[in-house]
Amino acid sequence: MTLTVTPPADFTLTASPSTQTVKRNSTGTYSVSIAPSGGFSGTVTLGITVAPGGPTATLSPTSLSSGTSVLTVKSGIKLGTFALTVTATSGALTHTTTVSLIVTK
Repeated sequence: MTLTVTPPADFTLTASPSTQTVKRNSTGTYSVSIAPSGGFSGTVTLGITVAPGGPTATLSPTSLSSGTSVLTVKSGIKLGTFALTVTATSGALTHTTTVSLIVTK
């Protein structure tokens, strides 16, 4: 008898770089990647959460089944380290990853 275990359909979420430093009023970009596993073929919707008063952030595209989205971050005048949390959702599956933006003079 042979037992075959099939992994559940899922996807992985990664972002790089994990940290970057920009001057205030500058722009930084991150690559956000979705990789399907276990036969996953759904569409993943991406969202971004930034602390109030932090930089502005946009994702493009905001939905994909695999591949890379670009997270563009525009720093303001506030200095410091800001966490940006990316959430990827497809049906009941949800994954998050966090990157950091350090804003300097």
